[in-house]
Amino acid sequence: MPKTLGVIGSGVIGLEMGSVWRRLGAQVTVLEALPTFLGAVDEQVAKEAHKAFTKQGLKIELGVKIESVKADKKGVTVAYADAKGAAQTLAVDKLIVSIGRSPNTTGLNAEAVGLKLDERGAIEVDDECRTNLPGVWAVGDVVRGPMLAHKAEEEGVAVAERIAGQHGHVNFNTIPWVIYTSPEIAWVGQTEQQLKAAGRAYKAGSFPFMANGRARALGDTTGLVKFLADAATDEILGVHIVGPFARS
Repeated sequence: MPKTLGVIGSGVIGLEMGSVWRRLGAQVTVLEALPTFLGAVDEQVAKEAHKAFTKQGLKIELGVKIESVKADKKGVTVAYADAKGAAQTLAVDKLIVSIGRSPNTTGLNAEAVGLKLDERGAIEVDDECRTNLPGVWAVGDVVRGPMLAHKAEEEGVAVAERIAGQHGHVNFNTIPWVIYTSPEIAWVGQTEQQLKAAGRAYKAGSFPFMANGRARALGDTTGLVKFLADAATDEILGVHIVGPFARS
């Protein structure tokens, strides 16, 4: 087990791996190019998660620019500029690079059959998952949208229904997300910043796990649950959780 670990990228995979190794005892430093922490997550929840990770000893640096990475028998050295532009060096035993995933379409020989791919290598599909080729559909990680197994499954079911002449449908706003850190982070629906950007009137409410009986019984009261609802109809627009049993 490494005594020191560096992680480039504070997305889902980077945080999950960094969180695990920190709990196992490694000194972990996470380097993130973006100026905000977990920008896809509701801002209030992201701030609560950042506070919890910092308390655990997970060091997270935002707004950095990686200059070089060098590995030798002693370990790995990362040269980077911090958010203020100052030159910094991180020396660690091991380094994890987690800066995103790309569709694995290499070897499909798409060009030979005329299958259209986008600039990232994803298969281009319409709203119903049809490709540009007659009778050819595509779902899952090789098409647009989140790279999640349950999203792929729903798309597969919807495509099967469409082929059978039915009206299969996938609502991307109801796809749940989970980050398996400790505390866990989970959400479904829109974030507060998305609702503000859309100009939609909404109501927001949050409840801390400090006042939750189950969390107190577990001995872990970190985090909160947050609800977002339409201001006029009370329709639930988003549920966001950071806490000890968020995925449940």
